[in-house]
Amino acid sequence: MDAQGSEAGIDIDALIRRRGSRRRWLALAAAAAVAAAAIAWWLLARPGESVATPDPQRAEAVAGRITATVELSGSAAAARSADLGFAAAGIVASVAVEAGDEVRAGDVLARLDDRGARRRLETSEVQLRQARLRLGQLTAAPEAADIAAALQAIAQAEAQ
Repeated sequence: MDAQGSEAGIDIDALIRRRGSRRRWLALAAAAAVAAAAIAWWLLARPGESVATPDPQRAEAVAGRITATVELSGSAAAARSADLGFAAAGIVASVAVEAGDEVRAGDVLARLDDRGARRRLETSEVQLRQARLRLGQLTAAPEAADIAAALQAIAQAEAQ
C-alpha cells in the first residue's frame, strides 16, 4: 500500500490535512473562549480592588411635611368631584374656599350678592303689615257712621 492509499481509493494525505485543519480550528476556538473568559473575569472581579460598602447611618425620624416641586406636562383629574346646585341664582359676592381646600357638608363655599333679595324682603314685609291692617278693619264690628254711609250709598244706587 502506498502513501496515497490507492488500493482503497482513499487519499490519506487529504485526510491528514483535513484532520489537522479541524484540530487547528478547535484549538483556535478553545483559545478564544479561554481569552474571552479571562477578559470577563478581569473586568468583573478586578484583582486588588474591593467593592466598597457604605457604613450604615442612623437618623432620627421626625413628623413633618415634605414639600417637593415636580414639573410635568400632561393633564390631571381630581379623584372625586361633584356637581353643585344652588337654591338661588345670583352674582357671587365672595368665595370662602380656594382650589384644593378640603370641605365638608354644610360648609359655606361662596356668598351671593343679596342686596336685591333684601329689598324684596322689605317690600314684602310692608305689604304683609298693610294686609294685616286691612284684615283687622274688615273683621272689626262696623261703626254706626260706616253703617249709615253704606245705607245711603244703597239708597242712591236704587234711586237711579
